[in-house]
Amino acid sequence: MRYLILIFALTPAVQMISQSTTQSFDKVCIDGNVEVLLRPDDMYDVDIIESKDDVTFTVHDGRLDIFRADGLSNESAMVTINYKTLSSVDVSSGASVEHEGILNADTLLLKADSSAEMNLKINAQMVKSYVANESNLTLQGKINSLKATCDSDSELNAGSLEAVKVWIHTENNSSATVNASNHVDADAKSGSSIKILGDPETSEVNSSMGGEIIADK
Repeated sequence: MRYLILIFALTPAVQMISQSTTQSFDKVCIDGNVEVLLRPDDMYDVDIIESKDDVTFTVHDGRLDIFRADGLSNESAMVTINYKTLSSVDVSSGASVEHEGILNADTLLLKADSSAEMNLKINAQMVKSYVANESNLTLQGKINSLKATCDSDSELNAGSLEAVKVWIHTENNSSATVNASNHVDADAKSGSSIKILGDPETSEVNSSMGGEIIADK
């Protein structure tokens, strides 16, 4: 019996905090070791499941900020965000983001920095993305144009994101896979690489300082 009591005592308490907010937001910023699920809805709502460290959020000037007090804690917290529309998602310091279903937007800004991850299926006119410092961004879906930068040992996986036009810049040992049907402008520097899918009609490519560009038709 004493063994059972000991096991129970070592099990961390898990609590769920559900808070609706009357403040609207279309931008989301997540910092720290938090696993986030984005969910389209007709209301704004944040559900936080935490097991040890504090997770807090604020809404200011149309931006929802979620902050993990312990930053890169080994113990991850889970958060579900319900939103009406999104124009920007910014993740850093070990945060990870996924989306339930397809993320519909006009123009969408995506940023992943400092060991962060995002995995999204998108339907949009334009996506602008920045991936840096050992982060990973995986995109799929259909868009009109993609403007992307990948830096410092990071990876952009957009081979399943069908774009009409793509502008892609990589450097410092990063890598990117993109898919363009009409035009691609690719620039790879400093040991980075770009793989181009989709057989675009026109292209402008430049590689320097050990950069590599591969066209896979």
